[in-house]
Amino acid sequence: MSYIPSLENSHNGNNEIPDGNSLQDLGQLTEEEVSAVSIQSPIETQYRAEAERKGIRPVEQGEWLDVDGVRYQLFADVESEVDPSTDEENLETRKRLVGTYDINNSTVAYVREDGRVIVGHATLENIQALENAGYRRGRMWVPFSNGEVPTDEKVRQAYLEMRERGLEHNKRVRVKEHLDIYASEAQRKNVREVGEGIWMEVDGIEYTFSRTDRPSQIPSNTDGYNIPSERVQQVGTFDSNNGMIAFVDSRGKLHVGASTKENYEALMKAGYSRGSMWVPFSNGESPTDEETRQQLRDVCTGKPAEILKAERTAKLKR
Repeated sequence: MSYIPSLENSHNGNNEIPDGNSLQDLGQLTEEEVSAVSIQSPIETQYRAEAERKGIRPVEQGEWLDVDGVRYQLFADVESEVDPSTDEENLETRKRLVGTYDINNSTVAYVREDGRVIVGHATLENIQALENAGYRRGRMWVPFSNGEVPTDEKVRQAYLEMRERGLEHNKRVRVKEHLDIYASEAQRKNVREVGEGIWMEVDGIEYTFSRTDRPSQIPSNTDGYNIPSERVQQVGTFDSNNGMIAFVDSRGKLHVGASTKENYEALMKAGYSRGSMWVPFSNGESPTDEETRQQLRDVCTGKPAEILKAERTAKLKR
């Protein structure tokens, strides 16, 4: 488990030495004996008793940040803090929340067995780690999920870096889920990879209808959040228009090529069927990027790259 303690609250609220163990006594213990001594305040003892009653165990996986007592800024002129677990006025309320977690705006927070508030990004792994430790979802405030920002620079940086890693992780998970959806559709239609023909993948390409038009962009198979409308149903489908042909492959990617006999036969061989779909660059659209425009021009000839190269070399020698 990756666990980042609060940089503002490293003492964990433990200010007292249990009876029979003075600081001098601890100094005479071995390292192993010192680590075995549990230094708990009376308040923490109550939290832990509540955790034991609820069957809460330590969270052993995930990435977390201790934000108990951390000061934060909500607006330019408004500062506050996450209520510390050592606050006796909030003891009963916090005790009821021991073993509870909640989620808001992709942030998850929980109250640990020692009463401290911990936050992390709402990844599947983090949620599963909480469930495995006996935590259950309930209503509670989730710090830093509504625009709050830690005032301490180091705490703020630690939180932002953790959140960024969580966002990237969730994006990778969703991309895999989306690709699995496309693959399942291709398998259902018995679609195979297109191994022949001259094609160009056009997902994400920016284009215009004229140089004065505002640029548009061809949707990608997935942006890590959503799948383009109708793209799943178009897997294994091709269509043609004005000398161009387009198809959607088993990964949900959109390809274009010239409407040649070779390209058509390649699609038939791979199990594709004709259907109604948009054929990019068949109605005057043009890529905004010059290199992409030249690549598309070559693909639209329907000629292999080596033939085009030979033809251009011959022209230069004239």
